[in-house]
Amino acid sequence: MAPSSLDKALHLHRSGRLKEAERLYLQVLKASPAHEDARRLLAVLKHQSGRSSEALADLDRLLASRPLFPEALANRGVVLAALGRADEAEAAFRQALELVPGFPDAVLQLARLLLAQERLDEVGRLLARAPQDWPVEKAALAHKLGAFDQAEAILRRALEARPDDAKLLEALVPVLTALGRHQEAIGTARAALALAPSQPALRHNLALALLGSGHLEEGWAEYAHRWDSPHFPSHQRPLKGPRWDGKADISSRSILVWREQGVGDEISFASALPDLIERAGRVVVECSSKLVPLFARSFPRALVRAEERGQVEGALETDFQMPIGDLFSIFRPRLERFTGQAYLSA
Repeated sequence: MAPSSLDKALHLHRSGRLKEAERLYLQVLKASPAHEDARRLLAVLKHQSGRSSEALADLDRLLASRPLFPEALANRGVVLAALGRADEAEAAFRQALELVPGFPDAVLQLARLLLAQERLDEVGRLLARAPQDWPVEKAALAHKLGAFDQAEAILRRALEARPDDAKLLEALVPVLTALGRHQEAIGTARAALALAPSQPALRHNLALALLGSGHLEEGWAEYAHRWDSPHFPSHQRPLKGPRWDGKADISSRSILVWREQGVGDEISFASALPDLIERAGRVVVECSSKLVPLFARSFPRALVRAEERGQVEGALETDFQMPIGDLFSIFRPRLERFTGQAYLSA
């Protein structure tokens, strides 16, 4: 019973029918509680369903009983990376590679992790030893190195053989955007979305192409999906309070603005903080510790403090909250709203 049920569950899983697949995995485990593949695949499904903490606990239990399980170690690395625990994720991928040198899943995921950390020399060495030709990852490396023409050439060659490959088209979008070919990037993103509507990174890449071409309102609407992208460098803060979308009257209310992405992004988005301060009764800004003195001088009517990473959950001390990257969708919906007015005090 177990093997045929497992095969059916795996087929449903790969087809995106996750609830049906989960029921079958549970049936397999009811009959064979120690079935390692079913336990591992169920953990993968939980992660894909947004239950990453639960998936990690399942994988940890599985690895406690079978420590030398390369597939489970690679899966654990993916979950840890999604939870923002990059060092532990890297260790898991390298453990899998110690067990099976050149293990494709571990090489691929480690390359993506290193790319996100800008460790480009290491990515190059890793991909040079890779047992498969991975155009998406090799193009991503070329892109990071600023070799945009090379990145496009890699992807175009792959697309000749697989013109309807949504992942290849998705990878091409940021390359075309970097080359300044925004309309082509938008068309490519829409073609990829038609093939794979649920690809989360595509919406983020489409947003950047739309913003680069000056289609701000549509671009900011798509930019709201940035959190769904596995490549986005920040994670949403699980604050228990309403997110402000610009509609509610906050003239006598308080709002927390929390940081996202890098210091440069924080500085750019902060140009809209004066608009928010005028609109709100009280504004609390949490930013990188490096920016606290600058922002405190520049926005004296706001309470400015460093974000405390260990205290990101729980009840909200303000009436509303929002990430700083949402400011532009509310206060900069059109090009003419970018005034160029100075907003930082040296």
